Amino acid sequence: MCLYQCGSDATSTQIYHVLPESASNIKVTLPKGVVCDKCNAYFAELENYFVRHHPGNVHRLLRLKQTKKGKTPKLELDHGIATSEKQEDSIRVSIPLTEITFTALENGDMQMQGESLLRSYDSEKISRVLAKIAIESLYLASSKIGICPSHQLFADLRDYARRGRGKQKFVWFCFKSDHYAEIPPTIAPLDAPDGTRLGLVCLITFPGIRYVFPYPPLANETLEMVSDDWTIVTEPGDFSVTSMKVSAHFTRVVK
Repeated sequence: MCLYQCGSDATSTQIYHVLPESASNIKVTLPKGVVCDKCNAYFAELENYFVRHHPGNVHRLLRLKQTKKGKTPKLELDHGIATSEKQEDSIRVSIPLTEITFTALENGDMQMQGESLLRSYDSEKISRVLAKIAIESLYLASSKIGICPSHQLFADLRDYARRGRGKQKFVWFCFKSDHYAEIPPTIAPLDAPDGTRLGLVCLITFPGIRYVFPYPPLANETLEMVSDDWTIVTEPGDFSVTSMKVSAHFTRVVK
């Protein structure tokens, strides 16, 4: 039976990628027989949207070596396309700016600041892809932790990922970082400040950004107890990134 219990009699003939291939250098796969071809095709469209719109795709421009088609990544903005070119010991980045200012400093240096507008996105689609990754990561870890994602406890989560519906609006939140190394999705415990075990979460890392997706039955108010250092989202649609700022410092050269 397909992991998503979709009711289809479709076969499962392909090795299935847990992470969208164009979003990460990390390869995590499920064997044939776990997810049917019909669900695979359905999620391909959602994942394509995720790659181009999720909040971390800004870092993808600088950190991803190449897409699954062997091309250098690009960032689609509302007013143009940002590109990167890997050179021997550096990266050449071209970013279209909507606004740019120069400030002359007292020591003769010049400070430049620019701003680009990021594309708006449907954060529920982003959330559903994170839910999909969390479910499939739980499947890979199930033999070690003794929890199966096919259990009825995760029925709403499966339904939310596959069909965009369910009894609960699942919480997702993210912590931006420029120094996380890329690692496969990880199942981790979530503890309160007093050490009380609250439940399990899935740590999902992409270039420059880490998402934390909670498994049921964690609730919004429980997560808020331990989320001081996180950008928390209690409803899909609450979190958005509207702009990207670029700055440079030019030092005066005296000959």
